[in-house]
Amino acid sequence: MVNNLTRRPGSELATASTRAEDAYARIRAQLGAVRPAGTPRTAPPVDRLALLAEACDEETFRLVMDWLASTAARTTTSKRAYADDIRHWAGVTAEHGQRFNLDAITPGVLTTWRLSEEERGRAASTINRRLSALQSLHDFHAHREGRHPVKLVTRFDRPKIDRSAAATRSTPVLEADELQRLMDACSDRHEVLVVLLTYTLAGRVSELCAADLADLENSGRTCRLHLDRKGGKERVFTIPPELCELLDDVTAGRTGGRLLLRADGSPYTPASVDRLLTRLGRNARVRTCPAAYTGRGRRPKGDEDKPRHSFRTCDRCRDITPHVLRASRLTHMHDQDVPLEEIQRYADHADPATTLGYIRQRDDEGLKARLAAASVDLYRHVLDRWTVSQGDR
Repeated sequence: MVNNLTRRPGSELATASTRAEDAYARIRAQLGAVRPAGTPRTAPPVDRLALLAEACDEETFRLVMDWLASTAARTTTSKRAYADDIRHWAGVTAEHGQRFNLDAITPGVLTTWRLSEEERGRAASTINRRLSALQSLHDFHAHREGRHPVKLVTRFDRPKIDRSAAATRSTPVLEADELQRLMDACSDRHEVLVVLLTYTLAGRVSELCAADLADLENSGRTCRLHLDRKGGKERVFTIPPELCELLDDVTAGRTGGRLLLRADGSPYTPASVDRLLTRLGRNARVRTCPAAYTGRGRRPKGDEDKPRHSFRTCDRCRDITPHVLRASRLTHMHDQDVPLEEIQRYADHADPATTLGYIRQRDDEGLKARLAAASVDLYRHVLDRWTVSQGDR
């Protein structure tokens, strides 16, 4: 039986009052809509709320709604990610013939799921994120029941992550000339603003797309931008004067709405920024191999059987994403000898290990070679004694 969405989740939200109605509507708006996996691209998006109602039993649905309404997920992006993770777990329990509820997730189910995800090549960070969402819901339920929370997910269920390397292994860092080519490929000042602002602030694309024009505070040639960052943190960034001038030009004549708009007046979304940067990267030939620009359309004579180049399958071609600009900015700060603590604060990382995961250690092989060579001074006399000289060979 599908849950009735006219019923309000949870005891407080179930109260028939204007305030409860407003709270429920806010949750629905925050969760937004998504196109379920496996549906055609032309299919209309479906409210996440409706998908959760279909996936969970009635009691668990109310629990999930109360959890998403709590401070467990402080930002809209986090709420949506948590909702999508719960829908994923609902798919796991559906394989066992059950609608999603916490009792359906047993240690055996967790182990089988983790092994299956690893077999499919799922990133360890994704596995850990989904386990964290599940544990958070479990802890929230225990708190509501007045019980001491018991670990549903133990350290034995979590794959190991090399936090200092995993974040950048799959995220390329653009060098200065590549970044300049990317900027030169922009077709209008709206696109330029997106690239420059994302790079300058080492910003998360969801935060920048959520910023309103009212969050921009002008004062002469300088301006300050108020951003709601991950974890519900509010931060104020002083924008360089040169970039403020571009902001003034792009927003001239406007009194409200989103800060970042496309040339047609529609607001940028994380998905549209991702598509923009991918297009710019390909047009500027940044992080692409020569084969990406040959053999497209008619194949050369004699190569009719040769498959066309594919960006998706080519190991040398990389799409440029907002995360690439963030990683590039943090790495360039490191190149400029900015202390790690300052880079960490600029990126709003709670743990310096997370910052290290973004920083590309320049000339890593050379660094190891220099440090290894420095040890020779300690035992050079031993080498002189036991190493056969060139003349004696």
